[in-house]
Amino acid sequence: MNDISGRLLSINRAQEENITQTLARNFDVQYINLLNYQIPDHVLGLFDKNDAKANQVIPYMKVGNVIWCATTNIMNENQSDFLNRKARELKVAFKKSLCSQTSFEYCLALYEKIEQKKAQKKEQAKIKEMSEWANIVHTLDDIS
Repeated sequence: MNDISGRLLSINRAQEENITQTLARNFDVQYINLLNYQIPDHVLGLFDKNDAKANQVIPYMKVGNVIWCATTNIMNENQSDFLNRKARELKVAFKKSLCSQTSFEYCLALYEKIEQKKAQKKEQAKIKEMSEWANIVHTLDDIS
């Protein structure tokens, strides 16, 4: 049964990407499949997760002062307003690509990984600080 479910999922994913590619051609925009795409943290972090989700747009690549964004809805007016505001704020230009909903959700999940990395760094800094204090206390014990 799992084999059949896996095959159906694979077929549905392929259909989803094919439909997205067709839409991209019809709207004359670039298509991008971001599933398993490695987006640098500093690029993804240009947009807050809530803004990305609300405006259905995620940055995935930065080349010079041009930021490439993926969207599931190329016609979203709120998205255009958001990108225009961000372009003025960051002093960059944006280019949009069309991606599937699955690709977009994969990218949203990357925000969680960034948060986990931040939490790990914070914890490591705390451990280092405690270790330094322990060394100071140990040194003071040796002196007295």
